[in-house]
Amino acid sequence: MKDLETLRLALREFAAARQWERFHSPKNLSIALMVEAAEVAEHFQWLTE
Repeated sequence: MKDLETLRLALREFAAARQWERFHSPKNLSIALMVEAAEVAEHFQWLTE
């Protein structure tokens, strides 16, 4: 669990150094995650089992 906390803090520092905090709202992050997941799903869309 400590590694996860370390990663979370590093990401916050990375975003703060670039003044990205205003873009990292829960709404924006969840939408970005859904878009990226959809791009991965496209690769599997027409595959047969």
